Amino acid sequence: MAANSFLILRADADLRVRIRQAAASVGRSVSAFVKDAVEKAIERAPAEAQRLTAKNRGVPRTLLRVLEETKNGGSMSYARAAFELCRLVPVILEDDVGPNGREEALARLRRPLNAIVRGASFSDRRRREVWEWFGDELPKCLALVPDAKRQQFLDGVVHAHRVLDFTRRHTTAVDTRPQEYTAPPPSPK
Repeated sequence: MAANSFLILRADADLRVRIRQAAASVGRSVSAFVKDAVEKAIERAPAEAQRLTAKNRGVPRTLLRVLEETKNGGSMSYARAAFELCRLVPVILEDDVGPNGREEALARLRRPLNAIVRGASFSDRRRREVWEWFGDELPKCLALVPDAKRQQFLDGVVHAHRVLDFTRRHTTAVDTRPQEYTAPPPSPK
């Protein structure tokens, strides 16, 4: 079958050079080399998805995708991962503890986040309260965040609180459409 459509791959200059060199090293055109690599990745995708699902049962796939891209040097960050997770928090809690438990859990998170947003400071105590809330309510999600990225994750939670007000405004339906996202301002040191 003749190939009659195009797929555009965005890559930085370094990656383009590496692809060209790798294709040349095996005597293939860049198009054929990339097509073969994509076909191999497609074949591996179901097994990889199953591996991720089995390893991280209870972790939203949206979060796994953002974290996977973050770890692989993509444009996502741990702040974005936290933002996306916060979009899902009300629904996750609804499924786990019901509507009353959800409201109680969100109220516990709302207190330190409101203090941070009001400028009461992003003190160690407030950070610890938010981090511990995620550790209590979503431990498998939090376990995927390296300690070195903790501040970035917390910045994303605060940003989601400001932008989405996810601890107050929520429904049990998840809006899966992409959200407008701008990186949060860096937290004061």
